[in-house]
Amino acid sequence: MHPYGFAFAHFSAIPSGKCHSQNFLQASKIKCLLITERMEMRRRIYGVTEQYWAGKDPEFKFYWGLTRQALAWCLGIFVITKTGNIWADALVTLLAGGIPLLITAGQRDLSKYSRPLRRRITKYSVGITLTAVTALGMGVYVALMYGLFSGVVATLPPLALSAAAPSFQALANIPTSPEVAFFQKAHIIMICAVVIGSLAAASFNAFRGMRLEELIHWLPKRGLIKYLVRKELIATDITTFVGFELSIIMASVMFSSGVVMLFQIAAMSPAAS
Repeated sequence: MHPYGFAFAHFSAIPSGKCHSQNFLQASKIKCLLITERMEMRRRIYGVTEQYWAGKDPEFKFYWGLTRQALAWCLGIFVITKTGNIWADALVTLLAGGIPLLITAGQRDLSKYSRPLRRRITKYSVGITLTAVTALGMGVYVALMYGLFSGVVATLPPLALSAAAPSFQALANIPTSPEVAFFQKAHIIMICAVVIGSLAAASFNAFRGMRLEELIHWLPKRGLIKYLVRKELIATDITTFVGFELSIIMASVMFSSGVVMLFQIAAMSPAAS
């Protein structure tokens, strides 16, 4: 029995002449709730662009497919630069081309697929996109922190040696003292561990203080659920249809540019040289 079925049974069992207004209003609210729930479930079966796409003729679909592929091709050649690493380029190309194709092609004919396939399309579209965006955001933050702290870390061994040079010199003058190099290495390791630990703690506190997890994870997740799961945006005209598909392509271009920027920063770092 449906979880709200008891209300309808109770309502139907009451004689028409003795139906109280309170019971009538309660049953009406539950009925409206059920109708709204069914409409919501039915709306989620259809894709964002499915209703508009189904009403277009084959010629429009053919020309739009050519236009979309030509735009993606031009953006891939003139906008997206290469990282110089063949594996990184292959990964960026796969993500930048696969994610938009999965989302756009899946949303055009979503209700025609089986229920398990619909769930997989939605799950992979949300999961892969969210993972890519979060990983890119974390990469940008790590690169920023590395640029700020790399100079400090590079100067740690000379600073540690210079600060403790008088002590090491006095230790070397003692006849029965152990080897000075051992104390020098231990001192450097201790200073570097303390400073690097302090920098890591400061980076973590800054990350939590600025609520960056909200920007790079929770905000994109809410947006993906809003548009790909709850279907709060339905393309009913050419403007929303083109805007939805082009926004996905532009988002993939921005993702690819961000990944290339991270690789360029890593190539210019002192560790890479």
